[in-house]
Amino acid sequence: MSGLHNLEYFDVSENSFIGPFPTSLFTIPSLISVNLERNQFKGAIKFRNMSSSSRFKFLNFAQNNLDGPIPELISQCHNLEELHLSYNNLNGSIPKSLSKLFKLEYFCLTNNNMEGEVPSWIRRLTMVAFSNNSFNSFGTSSQVLDKTQVKWLDLSSNALQGPLPRWICKLTSIEILILSNNLLNGSIPPCLKNSTTSLTDLVLRNNSFSGTLPDIFSNATKLISLDVSRNQLEGELPKSLIHCTRLQLLNVRSNRIKDTFPFWLGSLPSLHVLILRSNKFHGPHVSTKFQSLRVIDVSHNDFTGTLPTFYFSEWLEMTTVGVEDDSFMISDVPYMGKVLNATASYISSMEIVNKGVEMEFKRINQDYKTVDFSGNRFCGNIPESIGLLKELRHLNLSGNAFTGNIPQSLGDLTKLESLDLSKNQLSGQIPQNLGGLSFVSTMNFSHNLLEGPVPRSTQFQGQSCSSFMDNLKLYGLEDICGETHMKNPVSEVPAEKEEQVVNWIAAVIAYGPGVFCGFVIGHILTSQAIYDVIAELFPVMLTPLKVSKTLPRTEKGKRDAMECFRVSPPIPKLSFFSNSRNSTSQRFIIPSCRERRNRDEPLSTSSPYSILGVEPNCSSLELKAAFRAKVKQYHPDVNREGSSSDVMIRRIIQAYEVLTNTSRAEIIEGECLDPFDNPECEALDVFVNEVLCFGKRCSYPCFKTASHVFSCDSTGTARAMSQGRGEDYRVQSAVNQCPRSCIHYVTPSQRIILEELLDSVLDKPYDCSAEAELLYALIVKAQFENNRYRKPKKKQPESSSKHVDWL
Repeated sequence: MSGLHNLEYFDVSENSFIGPFPTSLFTIPSLISVNLERNQFKGAIKFRNMSSSSRFKFLNFAQNNLDGPIPELISQCHNLEELHLSYNNLNGSIPKSLSKLFKLEYFCLTNNNMEGEVPSWIRRLTMVAFSNNSFNSFGTSSQVLDKTQVKWLDLSSNALQGPLPRWICKLTSIEILILSNNLLNGSIPPCLKNSTTSLTDLVLRNNSFSGTLPDIFSNATKLISLDVSRNQLEGELPKSLIHCTRLQLLNVRSNRIKDTFPFWLGSLPSLHVLILRSNKFHGPHVSTKFQSLRVIDVSHNDFTGTLPTFYFSEWLEMTTVGVEDDSFMISDVPYMGKVLNATASYISSMEIVNKGVEMEFKRINQDYKTVDFSGNRFCGNIPESIGLLKELRHLNLSGNAFTGNIPQSLGDLTKLESLDLSKNQLSGQIPQNLGGLSFVSTMNFSHNLLEGPVPRSTQFQGQSCSSFMDNLKLYGLEDICGETHMKNPVSEVPAEKEEQVVNWIAAVIAYGPGVFCGFVIGHILTSQAIYDVIAELFPVMLTPLKVSKTLPRTEKGKRDAMECFRVSPPIPKLSFFSNSRNSTSQRFIIPSCRERRNRDEPLSTSSPYSILGVEPNCSSLELKAAFRAKVKQYHPDVNREGSSSDVMIRRIIQAYEVLTNTSRAEIIEGECLDPFDNPECEALDVFVNEVLCFGKRCSYPCFKTASHVFSCDSTGTARAMSQGRGEDYRVQSAVNQCPRSCIHYVTPSQRIILEELLDSVLDKPYDCSAEAELLYALIVKAQFENNRYRKPKKKQPESSSKHVDWL
């Protein structure tokens, strides 16, 4: 090829060429442009003679297997305008000599192993893409640059630390500024207002910025997307956002913003995505016109009040398919984003719960429509106008206090893919027309007051049993939950008749020659003195009767054995006991619990109080301390000789669940907040949520980024094999690059508890998506991003009617 003296443009991109870097190619003196993108060249970038290569304007070596440092000889290409080195294995730092490339406009280094500082001279370029590397600092320079013309600056997913450099505020031509997934801290500087005039996309997601979101948007009339999620911002939303008339995405999730619902955002004509999740928003959710809204997530706040019947009637974008804006069309695919030129485009992304699992959407499809109001305190009826949202794909209203019937109008949502109405106070029957929603793959009606038959459609029969749990009057679940569920509902006998039932059981057993002895036995069973003796010997077996007579259902920590009854599968009616369809399952409380005790031998020989080693009148603090001590006592790392450690730990967790009226997920949440108890506590261990982990399917797996800490197990998921490395920048980089946010900094004591709680979930059959939602929403609620946190106000645990399996 060296004989091609007049060759100017050489393009072999998107082929399957292999072998070392083609050094001889660069001896051709006439070459201006070389494009080797998307091949399999490997090895270091080497040039034989660059003295004759000053004509180079375009070099593209992206998406190969090149390694080693960036060669200093590139600095001799004085006419170079574009340098593309993305998606290789290059390492080392950026050579200082590259600052001499005064004509350079585009410099792309995305997805390499580069480290060191980001040089300050890059602000004179037009486009800089350094994402997914290990840069850890910003370079400083006393040099005064004549121009700062950078329009695109992407430094996301690195290990950048400290506050934002002041030269960021001098980027008066900046259009896209992406600094997400770093370790930046301090406040967002008010001087950034100087850059907002031209700014279209500002992405500061997943850092440690604190203070308030400054009121800098009065001139940001071109702003399209603003993402400051996963920081530590406080205060209220700046009212100057009202001037951002082109704003289409606003994401402030996982901060500490304390404000009322920003109803005034409804006047923004182009607002498509509004995410307020996991903040301190409060008060009534004021109804307003969101005619362009496609995605709204206000979950896990403190919104209250009722939603008017007409609440959703003016959300026009979800009612019919809207006309797409041509500025959002990326290569004829309707994604939200921006095109910079023929080779560069930016596509908006977001994190949201999809079918019970929180996922990051790298691209926001224009057709994606979702409503998530979960984890608030909304009450009253679900508005019938919800049925007007014909284009809705995902609806989550769980964890509120909605009452009344499930709206029949939900059957009109023909494009719905997931529906979650769990953890409310909904009553009545499940509408039969929901069985006609052919696209629905995930539904959850658990923890309500529903009754009647479950629709027998394919969509319902394909759900897991947990989707209907804790609705005691639902029936028709035998195909979903197996033989443990009766075909017909079993009604309860009033508590005042309980004594009569026990007497008649004794009488029937002793009928005939033993009738006299039967009545004597019945009298003994209802004698309080003898009852106390039996209760002392067999507390788990008899506690249900005692509790139901003497204690209110709402008293905390005193319903342990009632939970044993609530989770027991219905026992078939015995013909010699009753022929009535209304016979109660309460009369079988004693056999049910006794049967469980027999299967539990030899470990479960006492009450939950005895399992934890506490007295019934102990305080909540004593109970929690006992729980932690017991888990640590039986942890395999401590009790290495114990053959029953795993079984005993399950019993300890279940006992603590019942005595505190706290679900397993809430216990996880409480343990995750443990470092708040001590402001100086160092959270240096790592915990991997294996339910959410992509493992080998991850683009940047943690066991490659930080192989000295993480490994890949036989199931393909990641696992921490070394602890105490929280200050290691490679671990922090792995945490930042994790697409599912399933790695968390914890203390050693937390890790023991969390690993056992996670194992207790993974070891039993469960609905993966439902468990993933619980684990993610509660474990990730307070991420351990900089090892130190401020102690929040402690919340009183909500009452729980969660089913508990003592086996």
